[in-house]
Amino acid sequence: MHKRVGDDVAFEELEQRLSDDLLEAVQDSLRACSPLPARRFAERVLVADQSVSRESPDAAALGLSVAFLTLTRWITAATATAGVTKPERRAVDWAHEVLGPTCGRAAARAATLVGFRDAPSRLALLDDLADELLPALIWLAAGLVAEYGHGDPSWLRHDA
Repeated sequence: MHKRVGDDVAFEELEQRLSDDLLEAVQDSLRACSPLPARRFAERVLVADQSVSRESPDAAALGLSVAFLTLTRWITAATATAGVTKPERRAVDWAHEVLGPTCGRAAARAATLVGFRDAPSRLALLDDLADELLPALIWLAAGLVAEYGHGDPSWLRHDA
């Protein structure tokens, strides 16, 4: 995923690598109709972040942060261009029907976190999602791609 932030890997390269890996996780989730690709991606980011933080404590959770920002940027842009009111509802329904009710509930919480619904406390949502934060955002993105992006994850990047 990423080695060390600083001289070895520029931030832009890290962002590009994570972006490519995220698109692959979305594609794999769609192909496999499984929550596992998203969970595997999140695990790889966690392991990489732990490794990087040993060498550079200032970079702790950098991969998680970049992946989170990339996904929320894509999701926000994709919903703005979907051409329907509340496109996240169909994406959440897709996650529920295809990946299972647990994934659907996590995707709904992720949609709330991204800002589609009024959230009393975004920090409470972050705590609630915990280790499922990145997977839930990937499942939401996969649902948007399935429902509005004609199954092509690169659609997420079009306005990002």
